[in-house]
Amino acid sequence: MKHFRIFCLLVTSVFVGGSGVAFGHDAACGTLGDEDLILTLPCVVSGDKAYSATLLPIKRPDGNVGKWTLQAGSVKSASFVPGNNNCANFNPGVSLAVRCVLHDGALWSAEFGANYPVFDLRSYAKAVDNVGNSLATVPAGSILRVAYVDAFSPTFADIPDAGFAAPDILIYAFVYSGLTSKVLDPLLIKAIKSAAPKQSAGSKTFISIGGQNGPSAITNTATVVSNVSAGIKALNDTLPKANQVVGVDLDLENSISAATISALAAGFKQAGFLVSIAPQLFATGWPIVVNPSDPSNLYLTSGETLNQYGAALASGKVDYIFVQAYNNGPGAIKIGGCDETQTCLVGQLATALNSLTKDSCAGSTGTPLCIPSTTRYAIGLPSIRGAAGEYSIWQPYSVAVSYEDQNILSALAVEINKAPLNGKNGIMTWVLNADYSPAKDPYNDSYACTGGFSSVVFGATQAMSCPAPP
Repeated sequence: MKHFRIFCLLVTSVFVGGSGVAFGHDAACGTLGDEDLILTLPCVVSGDKAYSATLLPIKRPDGNVGKWTLQAGSVKSASFVPGNNNCANFNPGVSLAVRCVLHDGALWSAEFGANYPVFDLRSYAKAVDNVGNSLATVPAGSILRVAYVDAFSPTFADIPDAGFAAPDILIYAFVYSGLTSKVLDPLLIKAIKSAAPKQSAGSKTFISIGGQNGPSAITNTATVVSNVSAGIKALNDTLPKANQVVGVDLDLENSISAATISALAAGFKQAGFLVSIAPQLFATGWPIVVNPSDPSNLYLTSGETLNQYGAALASGKVDYIFVQAYNNGPGAIKIGGCDETQTCLVGQLATALNSLTKDSCAGSTGTPLCIPSTTRYAIGLPSIRGAAGEYSIWQPYSVAVSYEDQNILSALAVEINKAPLNGKNGIMTWVLNADYSPAKDPYNDSYACTGGFSSVVFGATQAMSCPAPP
C-alpha cells in the first residue's frame, strides 16, 4: 500500500501475513485498485456466513485516504467456505481484518476499525516475506490443533481471544499444589475460568501434570488421581458445561516410571476423563535411525533411554499422544533421514506413528510400541525458537543469531500439508504464551512473529505481526 496514497498508520503494531496467505493470489483474497483505491473483497466472513462486498475510498482534501465506506448494494452471499483462511473477518462494531489483498503488485494484510458502514484503516503491512514469497498456511479443519498454555506466567495475559479460540484442544499447565490437595492451584483455576469461555465451540479443555519442573517421583498414584479428580470436579461445578475440564494430560518427564504412568492413565480414565500423554522421542541402536515404515526401535520416553509410555499406550487407556519432537538433543533421533532441526521430521514421524497403529494391541507389552487405532496423535513443536531448547526447527539456537520466522513457518506449513496425518491427527505446540509474547522473558526472542504459529498453523483469526527482516 503506497504511503503517499493512504493515510498513515493509526497504531504502531502491524499485521503481517495473517492466518491464510497461501502461495500465490488466492481467489478469496481482496483487491485494492492501484489508482482508484476501491477495495473489493470476494470473501468476508461474519459469524458462520460468507459474503462479498465493495468498499469505496473516502478521500480527504489532501488526497490521502484513511477511511472506506460500504458501497450500497454490494453485499452479497459468497460461495466460499467460512473456514477459508484467506477470507476477511468482520467482527461487527469492532474490526474488519483483511488477511490478504492484492495491491501494487504485492499481497498485503490490513486491519480496519468497523463503525459500519465506515471502516477506518488502523494498520497494514506486506503479507510476504522479505524475498517476495507469500506464506503457506495450513487449511482450516485439516488437522487436529493442540496447544499448551502456561497458566502461571504473566505472559498468559498477552494471549488474545483469537489465540484461545484457534486450538481444538487447549491444555492448561501445570498442576502443582493440586497433586497433594483436593483443590487445584489458584492460578490454574483463574486461568481456566478466564480463558475457557474464549475457546471455540466444541474445543476440549485439559489440565496437565508434570512438565520439565514437575515431580521426579509420584509415590501414591491413587492419591494423585483422587486429589486431581476432586479438584477438577470442584472447578467444573463453577463452569458452564461447554467450558468444563474433560481431560488430564500426563507430561511426565524426569524418568517417571512406566508403572506410575500406567497407573495414572488407568486411574484418570476410570474417573471419567480423557487421557493424553506427552512423551519424548528416543530410539535404540547406533546410529539412532528409525525407519518410518518399520519403526520397531522407536520409544516414547519420560527420560533417558526407556520406553516408559509404551505400556500405558498399549493398554488402551490413552486417548491422545502429544509427542515432543524437539529438545531431544544432538543425534538423539533421526526418522527417515530427518532430525528435529528439520521440518521434514513432521511427515516422517507421522508415517512412523501410522506404521505403529494397530486395530488391536491386545497382548502387547508396549515394547515395541503399539498404538490402538482409537488413539489420536499430534506432533509437538515449539511455537518459537525462544520456547525451545537447543534443538528444534528454529535453528540456530543462539538468541544472538537472527532467523526469519516467516520462512520457517511457511516451510513448516508445506510439510504439515503433505504429511500423512489422515484428517484425525495433527500438531501440538508449546506454548501459546511464547507465540504471543515472543520478546518477553523467559522467551527473549526478538525475531519471532507475534502470533505467527497460531496464525499459520492453527488458522487464528488475528493476523500475526512480524519484526522487520534481520
